Amino acid sequence: YGDNYSVLLKGSEVAEFLVTNAKGKPLGGVKAVIQTESGLTQDVQSDDNGNFKVEGLFEDESYSVTLFAP
Repeated sequence: YGDNYSVLLKGSEVAEFLVTNAKGKPLGGVKAVIQTESGLTQDVQSDDNGNFKVEGLFEDESYSVTLFAP
Protein backbone atom coordinates (compact mmCIF):
# COMPACT_ATOMS: atom_id res chain seq x y z
CA TYR A 1 0.00 0.00 0.00
CA GLY A 2 1.27 3.44 -0.81
CA ASP A 3 3.74 2.10 -3.42
CA ASN A 4 3.43 2.95 -7.12
CA TYR A 5 3.56 0.21 -9.73
CA SER A 6 3.60 0.23 -13.51
CA VAL A 7 1.34 -2.30 -15.17
CA LEU A 8 1.38 -3.30 -18.83
CA LEU A 9 -2.00 -4.68 -19.89
CA LYS A 10 -1.94 -7.06 -22.84
CA GLY A 11 -5.08 -8.32 -24.51
CA SER A 12 -5.39 -11.83 -25.81
CA GLU A 13 -6.85 -11.07 -29.22
CA VAL A 14 -4.88 -11.55 -32.45
CA ALA A 15 -5.46 -9.87 -35.82
CA GLU A 16 -3.98 -11.15 -39.06
CA PHE A 17 -4.18 -9.45 -42.42
CA LEU A 18 -2.59 -9.42 -45.87
CA VAL A 19 -1.39 -6.42 -47.85
CA THR A 20 -1.18 -6.53 -51.65
CA ASN A 21 -0.53 -4.13 -54.50
CA ALA A 22 -3.23 -3.08 -56.99
CA LYS A 23 -2.58 -6.24 -59.05
CA GLY A 24 -3.06 -8.52 -56.03
CA LYS A 25 0.62 -9.33 -55.51
CA PRO A 26 1.55 -9.64 -51.79
CA LEU A 27 3.88 -6.90 -50.51
CA GLY A 28 6.65 -7.81 -48.10
CA GLY A 29 8.41 -5.34 -45.83
CA VAL A 30 5.43 -3.00 -45.41
CA LYS A 31 5.37 -1.25 -42.02
CA ALA A 32 2.05 -0.91 -40.19
CA VAL A 33 1.42 1.27 -37.16
CA ILE A 34 -1.52 0.05 -35.09
CA GLN A 35 -2.99 2.77 -32.84
CA THR A 36 -5.51 2.36 -30.02
CA GLU A 37 -8.29 4.82 -29.21
CA SER A 38 -6.13 6.06 -26.33
CA GLY A 39 -3.15 6.77 -28.61
CA LEU A 40 -0.89 3.81 -27.81
CA THR A 41 0.89 2.42 -30.86
CA GLN A 42 2.39 -0.87 -31.95
CA ASP A 43 4.64 -1.22 -35.00
CA VAL A 44 4.60 -4.39 -37.09
CA GLN A 45 6.03 -5.34 -40.47
CA SER A 46 4.69 -7.67 -43.16
CA ASP A 47 6.61 -10.85 -43.92
CA ASP A 48 7.85 -11.70 -47.41
CA ASN A 49 4.34 -12.91 -48.33
CA GLY A 50 2.60 -9.69 -47.25
CA ASN A 51 1.19 -11.16 -44.02
CA PHE A 52 0.82 -9.24 -40.78
CA LYS A 53 0.11 -10.68 -37.34
CA VAL A 54 -0.73 -8.32 -34.48
CA GLU A 55 -1.01 -9.77 -30.98
CA GLY A 56 -2.10 -8.35 -27.65
CA LEU A 57 -5.26 -6.60 -28.85
CA PHE A 58 -8.44 -6.13 -26.84
CA GLU A 59 -11.75 -7.38 -28.24
CA ASP A 60 -13.84 -4.29 -27.44
CA GLU A 61 -11.35 -1.60 -28.47
CA SER A 62 -11.15 0.17 -31.83
CA TYR A 63 -7.85 0.42 -33.67
CA SER A 64 -6.57 2.39 -36.63
CA VAL A 65 -3.95 1.03 -39.02
CA THR A 66 -1.55 3.19 -41.03
CA LEU A 67 0.58 1.50 -43.70
CA PHE A 68 3.97 2.69 -44.96
CA ALA A 69 5.51 1.45 -48.22
CA PRO A 70 8.75 -0.50 -47.95
